[in-house]
Amino acid sequence: MLCECLTSLSRLADRAYIAEPKLDGQRAQLHVHGERAVACYSRRGLDLLEHAGMAWLRQIAWPFRSAIFDGEACAGDGHEGIQAVFTERKRAGGDMALVLFDLLHLDGKRVMREPWRDRRKRLEDILAGHQLPRVAAVPVTDDAPTLLPA
Repeated sequence: MLCECLTSLSRLADRAYIAEPKLDGQRAQLHVHGERAVACYSRRGLDLLEHAGMAWLRQIAWPFRSAIFDGEACAGDGHEGIQAVFTERKRAGGDMALVLFDLLHLDGKRVMREPWRDRRKRLEDILAGHQLPRVAAVPVTDDAPTLLPA
């Protein structure tokens, strides 16, 4: 999903909306097959795994057979800016992380038609209890004002 500009602060009080923090990264669609990352595509279709700073994704033993995730490749804590992403992804051992915000396929099953809350639950369940270095789900809240700086 693409971000929308907030036009009315009153929408923040509507609990029907789910809010995520804005991360400064590069869109990344991760493909896992045979419990290994086989590709990680940018919005423009470039395979981010070709960059030395993203190669660590290939070393993870994923706790499922196959999946496709939508997420953001981020430098540092995700607030370092896009230039930091471009620098760190090129550097072997670069300070990169993958923050996931959606699950598209799981073990050969397309889950995109499922409601977002169901996909989010699947994503959280997949990640729960597993040590996946530098991989996390983006935090979400139905209390959007908590994401605003004080």
